[in-house]
Amino acid sequence: MGSINTPEPLKVGIIGAGIAGLGTAVALRNKGHHVEIFEQSRFKYEIGAAITLPPNGVVAIKELGIDLEQGKPIVTEHYHLLAGDTLQTKAEDDTRYLNEQYGNYMYNFSRVELHDLLRREAVKPNREGVPVAINLGCKTTDVNAEEGIIVLEDGRSVQKDLVVIADGVHTKFTPAICGKSILPTKNGRSAFRGLIPFPAIHAHRELGPYFRDNVKPGFWIPSSPDHSVHVVTYPCGQTPFLNLVVLHYTLPKYADAESWTTPADNSDCVAAAVGFHPIVHELLKLSSDTKVHTLHIKEPLPTLVKGRAVIIGDAAAPHQPQLAQGASTALMCAAALGMVFDPELRPVHPTSSSAAAIDLSVQARLDHFNKVLHHRSTLAQLMSDAIPYNPNDPFKVQQRQRLEELAVGHEREYVLPPTDHPPLGPMVRDVLYGYDVVKGMKAYLGEQGLVLGR
Repeated sequence: MGSINTPEPLKVGIIGAGIAGLGTAVALRNKGHHVEIFEQSRFKYEIGAAITLPPNGVVAIKELGIDLEQGKPIVTEHYHLLAGDTLQTKAEDDTRYLNEQYGNYMYNFSRVELHDLLRREAVKPNREGVPVAINLGCKTTDVNAEEGIIVLEDGRSVQKDLVVIADGVHTKFTPAICGKSILPTKNGRSAFRGLIPFPAIHAHRELGPYFRDNVKPGFWIPSSPDHSVHVVTYPCGQTPFLNLVVLHYTLPKYADAESWTTPADNSDCVAAAVGFHPIVHELLKLSSDTKVHTLHIKEPLPTLVKGRAVIIGDAAAPHQPQLAQGASTALMCAAALGMVFDPELRPVHPTSSSAAAIDLSVQARLDHFNKVLHHRSTLAQLMSDAIPYNPNDPFKVQQRQRLEELAVGHEREYVLPPTDHPPLGPMVRDVLYGYDVVKGMKAYLGEQGLVLGR
């Protein structure tokens, strides 16, 4: 990589052009590296209607030098968890206070707008660094982590200084990092997804008055008593649509619904909320273009790095959707990679005798990344699996035990919420939303005798 003072730009290959891949491309472009993305689809579009960035994700995207307002989000003003059958309040918060408590608001985006924003920032000519090259229709078949080699389906082998694996939950490249295949498995849960036009809600004889008097911009979530069914709604950015996600135990007819684009009968979506208040049923009936997909889990990876390669995003740690940590964790990894591969990362005392012993190779920088982000990524993954807790669900019980084991030795950093804590209650927010990846990485690097900047 050259000397400490005049490092050469790295040649970076990124597998996947989703939020994780594009975010990392922007972060590394910002630091002067030459980035190339290999995306297997002919036209990469982000699937899904809406996405949420809590404060920890906002910190990360700001570190990339991106004006998030260009993604047309809205501030999440409210969180309201209700009993599904009576619509009585179970937990409620004005979430605008997050800005005061954690330094940033929570935002709801159209997923397409956020993805397009990252893509524009990656390729546009009038920003710092060399524009990212995005190769569509380029399927990767193998990765050699030690040598930094990406093997493409067309027979070409591309050698890079750094390889980033960010091709989603179904990645086949965990053996390159972990030495064994760690594939996702279905967890018995699924999600119906749909969009509901706000004009249709406002024109509805019952929904119109109810929403006007009771529903504020943000999360409105009727839930069954045992948390087996959640009807999650929130605005789709600045579009005229309400985003709908119904989390439920998988129906047999949709057991093979692997793709987010699997069509579903809307009547099944309504039926999944059996026993819910009529207001909820009327809302679900307005859903358009209803889709369904199964949810997946994966064994936590023992490491995120090997040789010249790193694995991030859903490829590394798929998250259940209820804690809004999938995109945030991906962007945190992107921001952290930008920091450890900053050419101005240097010893605190460059002229001291100890400075000569500091390793700034690609492998050493990846190790610094792994020391911080492996724990945070696994923490968010297990919290999304275990929360909300259900003592009658063996999977939830298992993941809660793993979560408690992971937290041992980290008591000064965070306190896990009790099992009866609301899914997005204040203790959950403190652990996840209160984490600042920029401050965390700088603190860790300082402990290693390293500093960013001249």
